[in-house]
Order: sequence, then structure tokens, then C-alpha cells
Amino acid sequence: MKKKLLAIASAMAMTLVGVSTASAATINLAVGDAYYVGVVIDGIPPNNTLEPAYLNSLIEVAPGAIDAAPTGCNYAQTETCNRVGSTLNGLPGVDLTGQSKTDTPNELSGNVLVNGWEYISGKYGNDGIRYWYIGGLLPTDFVTLPQKFLPGTTGNRGGGLSHFTLYNVPGRTVPDGGTTAALLGLSIVGLGMIRRRINL
Repeated sequence: MKKKLLAIASAMAMTLVGVSTASAATINLAVGDAYYVGVVIDGIPPNNTLEPAYLNSLIEVAPGAIDAAPTGCNYAQTETCNRVGSTLNGLPGVDLTGQSKTDTPNELSGNVLVNGWEYISGKYGNDGIRYWYIGGLLPTDFVTLPQKFLPGTTGNRGGGLSHFTLYNVPGRTVPDGGTTAALLGLSIVGLGMIRRRINL
């Protein structure tokens, strides 16, 4: 009987995993796509304090417009906020804390799990910080950032992806990587097994 219960629980777990992966999509982000917000040039220095401020400045610019330095971006007047190629309007601002930064060896971001984040940015050397809005995607979806924008071989930081950062709007909690959901699912399966065993 124990083996039978274990087999049922395993089958249920595999079914749940199958459902979650089947619904996931991978989106290759690009300049001018439906998710593109714009670019802050030159975006130096990139850091946890300035990158969300750059984004909040960028979304205050009208889609298709440019606010150029030296009076450019609202919160960073030495930068240029360029929204050419973006059609997104009415975007929410981001929290100035709680973002998640990841360095990208060899300029490759891989597939980044959306997991409830609202925005993602990529830092491309002197070519600036490019931002995309991913708040409308499913938490199980993945996004991949462009590898580079300026000519050069892989590893050339002049225009290659050096890091990406994920952001949330104020009031949103930082995603926990799905640990809570996984534990909840296992708890439900365990309770079902206990109940069934008691009834047998």
C-alpha cells in the first residue's frame, strides 16, 4: 500500500511539473519589440542606486521621444533618455531598492525566469542601459536579452552585455524563486497521502 501511495504522489508531482513547464514561453527581447521601454545613454556608473532612477526617468519620456543631456533625464540630467522604438505608455515606476543584479560572463544572459518581476535591463558598456517591461508575462516565462549592440568579439565590453537587473514596482515583494509555491504543493500532496492512509 505504501508503494502505491508513493507512486500516486510521484505521478501527481510529475503532472504538476509538466503543466508548469508546458505553459512556459521563452521570449527573445529586442529593441523595438512589444516589451521595449528604451535606453539610457551612457548609463555610467551603473549601480543599485542609479539604475532604477534611470528607469523612472526613462518612463517619464513619451514613447518615441528623446530627452537629451545635459538637461535630459529627470532624475539624472547628465544622461540621455531615448525611447525611440518604444510604443509602451503609462508604465509604472519602480522601487529604488530590492532589485536583483546578475553579472553575465561572455555577454550571455541565458534564459532569465520572469518570476513576477516587472522590468529587466541590460547594461551594454558605452552603449547604455536598455530596459524592457516584462510585467505582463507569466511568472513561468523566460526572457533572453540581446548579447551585444556594438561591433566586436565576445568579451568586448564596449557594447556587450555586462550584467542584467530585475526590478519591481513599489509595494511588490521580491520573488522568492518559487520555493514557497513548491513547498505548498508538497504540503498538499503530503496531507492528501496522510488523509488517504487514515481512511484505509
